[in-house]
Amino acid sequence: MVTLAWAGKKNISAWLGSPNQTKQSEKEKYDPVQAALLDELSNLLTRFDSSNYTYALEGSLTVIDRKDSANAMENLPYKFYKDGARFYYRLGRTETISTDQLCLYVDHDAKRILITPAKTILQPAVMPFKELYNHVKEEGFNLSKSIGSASALISVKNETHMSCKELSISYDTATKNIHRIFMRLPDIIDNLDSKKETWITLVIKRWEEDPDPRSFIQQNQFIKKDEHGNWIPVPAYADFDVVTN
Repeated sequence: MVTLAWAGKKNISAWLGSPNQTKQSEKEKYDPVQAALLDELSNLLTRFDSSNYTYALEGSLTVIDRKDSANAMENLPYKFYKDGARFYYRLGRTETISTDQLCLYVDHDAKRILITPAKTILQPAVMPFKELYNHVKEEGFNLSKSIGSASALISVKNETHMSCKELSISYDTATKNIHRIFMRLPDIIDNLDSKKETWITLVIKRWEEDPDPRSFIQQNQFIKKDEHGNWIPVPAYADFDVVTN
């Protein structure tokens, strides 16, 4: 399962830090162009921070494995709804529902429902601007920006990096809404061979800051308890196996 910034994974906004930690006196010590771009990118990505209480995101995810085309995933439906500690996540034909009581994994192709204990979304530590700037430069990354008629693109690149060669964010210059996130990951064995890279693209088609909680997918749409207190599928998913972990 591929996630970019959600469902308890270490997110890109945590790596880039928070603009709230930026002090003007610190900015002035560094390359003004790079510092400004880093601050702008960090600001754009704060909405994906796990401390953001509630939001809804819908789009599509494409993963291209240039080493093995059989691993490609193209335009998979992607949804992530968050309401406090609760979240709903969909990628293609798999769905995850996390509540205060349990976490539900639904695989429609395997016709399987896995129930596990509730998950906790941890808030990663925020890196102050000074440490963030030094980290980016020490890792050899360079930031650049290009501006179109109604959109802009900020990129963080290092063609020889061992774990990530590029992170590019496209956004609307008027609303500051991000509409595309692109990551270029090298092969862990041969990071210099561009033909072995993995390209991940998330296209964001809808973003809502305060979604109606009633629009969230609920666990009772998939499972219920029988007279003995055991979880069983609801009639619509009667042919699904329910596994408790």
